[in-house]
Amino acid sequence: MRWNPVLEKYCIWYYGRSADFPAGLAPALGTGSIAMMTSDDGLDWTLYDGPLKGGAVMVADENPKAFDSVHVGTGDIEFRDGLWHHWYYGGDTGTPDSANPTYAFPGYNLHAGLAVSEDGIHWQRKPGKAFGGALVGLDGEIYGAFPNTYQVGNRTYLQVTIKDKDFIGWVSRVWASEDLETWTYLGPQTWSDDPRYYDSNGMITRQVLHNIDGAGAEWMMIYTAVDGRPEKKQQRTIGVAVSDDGLTWRRQFDGPIFTAAPLGAWDDYNVANPQLCIRGNELWMTYFGFADPQGPNASQRGIGMAISKSGDLRGFERINA
Repeated sequence: MRWNPVLEKYCIWYYGRSADFPAGLAPALGTGSIAMMTSDDGLDWTLYDGPLKGGAVMVADENPKAFDSVHVGTGDIEFRDGLWHHWYYGGDTGTPDSANPTYAFPGYNLHAGLAVSEDGIHWQRKPGKAFGGALVGLDGEIYGAFPNTYQVGNRTYLQVTIKDKDFIGWVSRVWASEDLETWTYLGPQTWSDDPRYYDSNGMITRQVLHNIDGAGAEWMMIYTAVDGRPEKKQQRTIGVAVSDDGLTWRRQFDGPIFTAAPLGAWDDYNVANPQLCIRGNELWMTYFGFADPQGPNASQRGIGMAISKSGDLRGFERINA
């Protein structure tokens, strides 16, 4: 959720897949096109009728050689230097050379890209120097999704979710740039402590912002954690880490700050993709959730809202629509 000064409304950008999306293309993903919702108060939301097919505000590139010629999904969106910057990702028709049959489908060769906009509605791609206009290359890896950035001094750090060809674990890789065009690879994300049970298989998405605790570390990262224990079946929860320099991280708590709802709720299985919005002393967090695929609400999924009125990262309460 971001405040859009042009529209004078809060906005949420999200990805979705229409019913006529070709079958067999990246079937485990919900990516396709990118749409937007708007709100005056952050609670009551209206779908925005965008200028592109199906009311979208961004669709796959028409150039068949582009890295995002088949589908696109949202990463991080930020307002800097008078423009909205959308760090998104997309896939082409290539089929990965993967040992995991779940991902041996066209569309899983994912790369990160950048688009800019004055109003958050009309987006212009800023082609990068890597494959098909992507920002960075993957050097043989087959999955580069959910990009996010943050500025430390005159450098912008780019984090991207990567998996190896066997799709065993999630790894966040980091690049740096001073002009948003030339990116230098720094390596995997660095930690000063050991993984906890809830993120033992890595993280999928990240949002980095200045720490709300002025007396603590300068940077805070809220992320989608993946539990690596076999009985948890890759369960997603939401964790928090902090950093003094924006490069080396440590977990702030021993457990996640937000977990799935009780059985029977629309989000009783997994919660993911958190995005924080600081409103005065309150923290507003949007997230993606879905129900247990074996439960009574198996088909339910969507975007939820949780608010911490105290500003405590462990004090979020769900808001029911």
